[in-house]
Amino acid sequence: MVKASKILTQEDRTDKVLPIILENIKDDSDEERRILGLEMVDLLCEDLGKDVCQNYLMYEIVSLQDDSVYRVRKETVSRIIKISEVVGKDIFLRILFPVFKKLCNDSVWGVRRAAVEMIPEIAKMCPVDIKNGVVIEIFKKFAQDSSKWVKTAAFSSFGPYVAAYEG
Repeated sequence: MVKASKILTQEDRTDKVLPIILENIKDDSDEERRILGLEMVDLLCEDLGKDVCQNYLMYEIVSLQDDSVYRVRKETVSRIIKISEVVGKDIFLRILFPVFKKLCNDSVWGVRRAAVEMIPEIAKMCPVDIKNGVVIEIFKKFAQDSSKWVKTAAFSSFGPYVAAYEG
């Protein structure tokens, strides 16, 4: 579908590809389809463009932060960067960054570990004041997490996280 999307017109992407993504991402009865929908958002959001991402897909990501299945929440935090880049920093900071922050506090360590692995990319999207405030506090919390897997991921992400402060 990714290759086919590249040769479609924007109108065809909106009319034919978007409904397939939405059908998957909204399937409350099948977690695998919701995860597939998130993968499709990640792979196709650039082709679909800012307007479609902002008007349709972004709000689906917001709704999945509260999914009852931890694997869907984990996939949500893992797939948040590409759509954030497409919708832009302002919308990321107002709408998707709060989703990230919420998932950083998830009760399941696997979701928190996925979140800490995204910190370097999240930091790149944030202005200096947020990097020096909120993001540092999130990182400190991960470094002291009750799960050894989250702590290990935090220390593994430390170098790329520091590098995000460059440029």
